[in-house]
Amino acid sequence: MSQFLCLSGNSCVNLHIFSLCKAQLYSFNTQGKKERTSAKKKGNSPSSSLIVSLDFTKKVNQKTEMAGTMQDTSTAGEGQSEEESLKDFLAKHNVRNCDATSQALQKIGVTVKDLMEWREKDIEDVCKEAQIAVMSRADLLKALYKIPESRVCKGANTAPSQVIVIHPNEHDKMGQIYEKFKKASKKVEQVESQIIELEENYKKAKQNISDSCKLIIAAVETHEQHLLNKIEAYKNKKKELLTQLLNQFKDIQQQFKTKNEQINKCINEPNIDMNERRQKLQQLLQDETITDNLSDENEKEVNTNVIVQFTNEKKNIEKLVEMVDQLLKQQMIIVESGSITLTNVK
Repeated sequence: MSQFLCLSGNSCVNLHIFSLCKAQLYSFNTQGKKERTSAKKKGNSPSSSLIVSLDFTKKVNQKTEMAGTMQDTSTAGEGQSEEESLKDFLAKHNVRNCDATSQALQKIGVTVKDLMEWREKDIEDVCKEAQIAVMSRADLLKALYKIPESRVCKGANTAPSQVIVIHPNEHDKMGQIYEKFKKASKKVEQVESQIIELEENYKKAKQNISDSCKLIIAAVETHEQHLLNKIEAYKNKKKELLTQLLNQFKDIQQQFKTKNEQINKCINEPNIDMNERRQKLQQLLQDETITDNLSDENEKEVNTNVIVQFTNEKKNIEKLVEMVDQLLKQQMIIVESGSITLTNVK
C-alpha cells in the first residue's frame, strides 16, 4: 500500500493514507484536458507524482480544519478587557504556558485582533521578539489554522493542494523525524524551564544571603549600641564623682579667698592701732573653720580613662575583623551541585 502526502501552500503537512486500488485520481494530458485514471492502471508506479482535484481538496481541508472551531472566531467576550480576552483565547485553545505567553504578548501590546489579522510570518516574528517558548508558538499557530476567520488559516488555503505518492519507508522516516522534533522541542522547553528555575533559585539564595548578613549586621549594631550606652554610663558616673570633687574644691577655694581678703583688709585698714591690728590678724590666722582637704587621693580614685580593650592597637581591630570573616566563611557556605564547581567560578 502506498501513501499520499497532502501539501497545502504554507500550511502544516497533513498525511493522508489511501489505497492505490481505491483512490480516484486525476491526471492531466499534454493538451491540458483532464482524464480520469485508476490507481490500478498499469504503468502507474508508486513513485509517480499525482495531483488531486482542487475542489475535492478544498472540501477536505474545510471539513478537517473548520470542524468544531466555528465558535472560536470571537475575539473578546462582552465586558472583557483586551488582556482578559487574550488570556481566555490562549487558554481556550490549549496553548501551553498560556499565562506566561499572555503576559509576554500583552507586554508588547498584542491583542486577539492582531493575532487574527497577522500573517504566519508576522506572528512568528512577534513570538520571537516576545521570547515565547517554541511549543507555545506551535500551539498558537495550530489554533489559528483551525479558525477560518484568521489570516493564517486563509493564507494556508490559498494555494492548491498537491498529493505526492511516497513509499512506506519514506513515511516511516518522516515519522521518525517528527518524533525527533518532538523530543528536541521537549528538551528545549525543559531547558527553558530550567533557566527560569535557575533564576528563581538564584534570587532566593541571594535573598537568603542578604537576610542572614542583615541579621549579623543588626547584631553587631546592637552590640555597638550596648557598648556605647555602657561607656556613656561609665563616663557619667565618673563625671558625677569629679563634679562632686569640683564643687568641694570650689568651696575650699572660696573660703581661702574670703580669708585672704579679710587678712588684706586687716593689714591695710588705716583706722586701727597696731595692737588691735595684730590681735585681729592673729584671730584670722588661727581660725579653724576652714577645711584644708586638698588631698589628691580622691582624684586618683576617679581618673578620666575610658578604655575599650581592642581599640588600643589598630592590629587588634584587624585581627578581630579577620576572626569574624573566618567565622562567617565557616557558617555560610555555597553548596555545589551539578557539573559546575566553585573552583571554576571566578
